[in-house]
Amino acid sequence: MFLKKMNRFLSKIPVSIRVTVWFTSVIVILFLIILSSLILIEDKVVNDLSQKELVAAVEEIYENPEKFENFNDGIYYIKYNEQNEIIAGKFPKDFDIALAFSIEDINIYQVENKKFLYYDTRLQDEDDWIRGIYPLGKVQKEIETLWNIAIALSVLFLIFVVIVGYRIIKNAFKPVKQISNTALEIKRSKDFSNRIELEDSNDDEIHKMASTFNEMLDTVEEVFIHEKQFSSDVSHELRTPITVILAQSDYALQYSDTVEEAKESLEVINRHAKRMTNLINQIMELSKLERQKEIEKERINLSNIVLQLLEDYKPLLESKNLNLVYNVEKDLRIQGNKIMLERVFLNILMNAVKFTKTNIEISLTREDKTAVLKIRDDGIGISEENKKFIWERFYQVNDSRNKEENKGSGLGLSMVKKIVDLHSATIDLESELEQGTCFTIKFNMQ
Repeated sequence: MFLKKMNRFLSKIPVSIRVTVWFTSVIVILFLIILSSLILIEDKVVNDLSQKELVAAVEEIYENPEKFENFNDGIYYIKYNEQNEIIAGKFPKDFDIALAFSIEDINIYQVENKKFLYYDTRLQDEDDWIRGIYPLGKVQKEIETLWNIAIALSVLFLIFVVIVGYRIIKNAFKPVKQISNTALEIKRSKDFSNRIELEDSNDDEIHKMASTFNEMLDTVEEVFIHEKQFSSDVSHELRTPITVILAQSDYALQYSDTVEEAKESLEVINRHAKRMTNLINQIMELSKLERQKEIEKERINLSNIVLQLLEDYKPLLESKNLNLVYNVEKDLRIQGNKIMLERVFLNILMNAVKFTKTNIEISLTREDKTAVLKIRDDGIGISEENKKFIWERFYQVNDSRNKEENKGSGLGLSMVKKIVDLHSATIDLESELEQGTCFTIKFNMQ
């Protein structure tokens, strides 16, 4: 329970502050560890150096008694006779001069907060004693002063690190704040054209995230515009037959005096209702295709599918006085969905039937490990300006190509493109005005 409350509390704190607190805590912990280690090392080092210095100084007097003096370089010297009476020298305040002698041993005497090192030895060829006394208070004060300076500088350094670190982190997270603000602005305004404006061109992870967010917004805006246009196009396509149906039904109700007149209106209503049904079915099929990422495939004989469809639709072409020329290489097999591939072929074939003048040429051949299907007509063709739009939903080329009898929904080629993509195939268009049109589809035969 406590941890949950703590997590909720921490989640309300800005990330920049949390990161700053975290790395500051790490620095403080490291500093304390280093400080503790230095204190332990310093105490040992100071003791070792002081002891060596004291022993060396006393041994020097032992070797040369004439160099005896009361005080030299922070060390006090006392000379005792064999009755333990002081005959020369000087000793620091608070040191107990009655301490027992200990030959060539370094001893420690501590009173209150004062600490002394002392070292005893007999003078060479004499019965007198020499005691050297090293007060550690002065050294400790110097070290304490150094520690105070070091701690003060460390505190200043820590404050500097926190301030500078916080600014660096805050600047580093600025793109994240911009992402959040941009997302909120898009939510408020419904304007998907907004983008994150980055002040510099850094290539770090956060700037890459901001750049990726902008790319995502490009996609979202494109989809939004596409769906908006789709809704508009659907409304436009349905409005015409609905208007006709309403007009004919009103006319039949108000002005039809005979069964024949009512029948004429019903025929118009029936024709436009069928057109609406066909349009709605195509919209649903296309929507279903666009949601699919994978389709069920099997090993199929593409040659047999094309030949069968040509045989089925040959009477239709003959009734329209169209000349069909085809060359289908036998037994070309691919991995595919038979029903979908039939739809692809028929959509393009019916397009050719609508717009050709006299001839339709169809070929299915092998090129290396690829099956190449070509459907060519000799119609009026498609301009360069219109080529890039023909795969879009509801797009139909100008009226000179789309005469009333050739009117469609504009969804056929959109479905063709989607089905081709689902088969990992490619489709290309070659067309020139007044020269005809050729669709080329290439399937992988591996």
